[in-house]
Amino acid sequence: MCRGFRGQREQTEAAIAAAQAELPAANEQVAAAQVVLDNEKKELVNDRVAEYAASDGFIARHEALSTYLSGNATAQLLRWSLTAVLVLIDLLVLMFKVLGAETLHDQRTKVDRRIARQRLDSKSLGPAMN
Repeated sequence: MCRGFRGQREQTEAAIAAAQAELPAANEQVAAAQVVLDNEKKELVNDRVAEYAASDGFIARHEALSTYLSGNATAQLLRWSLTAVLVLIDLLVLMFKVLGAETLHDQRTKVDRRIARQRLDSKSLGPAMN
């Protein structure tokens, strides 16, 4: 029984040794593929930069701003702060309307509705009385 395990062990060790012998060649292939990939990425980035440099449109400016903001935490904080301030200013009117007291316009509208309702009631009651 020991001979069977010894044979398996020797086969396993031989397979490990063969794999380790192939490892440097595989590492070289990976390094070469990485260099090719890096070069292709640089070419794509350079093409995209040239495309944006030629364009002066909104999308190019937006992507340039996004690229700048992705690497600058202070600029990101400033952008979000400005966005929050503008949203709050936008909501200020709504907050005054909901949380504030009744305005003169609201009072006039109530009076106008009451008068219109009374006129409708008087018109509808008028012919029925005759």
